Amino acid sequence: MVRKGQRLRISATGRVSLGEGRFSTPTGLPRVVDTEKLMRNEPTGTLIAVIGDDNDDFIAVGANREFYAPRDGRLFLGVNEGKLEDNTGSYDALIEVEPVTSGGR
Repeated sequence: MVRKGQRLRISATGRVSLGEGRFSTPTGLPRVVDTEKLMRNEPTGTLIAVIGDDNDDFIAVGANREFYAPRDGRLFLGVNEGKLEDNTGSYDALIEVEPVTSGGR
């Protein structure tokens, strides 16, 4: 669970098979076309995040990203691809969360 305004740092490694002989790291595969992926302007297979299970404001993480939580909620990580059922492998993510400062954001 994260709170609005908390600074999050996520770094990731690993490898995921996207099916059809394609393998991705957390940075994704920019040349693979996938019209069903959640973030259409981000590489297929890239690591993405969202805060809250009722939210569609996805955040591209890739191999390394720092950002402030835009809302309260549970942090979810996933793969930016439309056909997840044939995926295998995993990304290992280190998530660092700082408390909200008195100034807040």
